[in-house]
Amino acid sequence: MEDFSQKAKKSFKMGLDFLQKKAKEQVDRAKLQTQLTKVKEDKQQALITLAERVCVMFDMDTFSPEELKDSVESVREFQQQILDLEKQIQEVVQGDESHEDEPPQA
Repeated sequence: MEDFSQKAKKSFKMGLDFLQKKAKEQVDRAKLQTQLTKVKEDKQQALITLAERVCVMFDMDTFSPEELKDSVESVREFQQQILDLEKQIQEVVQGDESHEDEPPQA
């Protein structure tokens, strides 16, 4: 009888560990999605600011690409952050999918 009890405890613990891991993956994914949304919004705002600066320069007939380098670099940095976050999300999703078919082993 004790053997059955030990197996049941082991099975329960493995199931609990599996569920905890799945929950952590979902939380990680949600955090990354939130960060991705924020960075996309920041990039959008940086693009708007850049466009406004370009328009003002053209209106004043003082277009200077040198003065736009910081804004362009900012947009590029946001784009790189977006790519990095999308890659991290994909890794979490792939990790999540690889564990879906793995029920806890007793």
